[in-house]
Amino acid sequence: MDSFGPMDGHSLDPGELDAKAALLRAMEEHHPLPGFYPVVVIAIAGEAFAQSLITLVESHLGEAPYRLATRDSSQGLYVSYHLDVFVIDAESVLVMKEAIALMEGVRVLL
Repeated sequence: MDSFGPMDGHSLDPGELDAKAALLRAMEEHHPLPGFYPVVVIAIAGEAFAQSLITLVESHLGEAPYRLATRDSSQGLYVSYHLDVFVIDAESVLVMKEAIALMEGVRVLL
């Protein structure tokens, strides 16, 4: 199964493959890789989510370094997590972001 495609096991059509290739090229043009890549997650506030996010990021990065900063929303309902993750290539960023997007409580992923 392609890591960018549908999670139901169906293969991507040629248009989706072209879109993925264009996205990967754009990511590589704008971010020197290997290197740190910014990821922002806005999610429902809660320690359980924060711990799950850290666990997921560490499982994808292995021993690679990352930096994490958080900021609570004005009413405390949401938290923005600003990650700088060290990745080898753009594909690994997409795989990690796909996993984050599936997490319960995620509202925005940049």
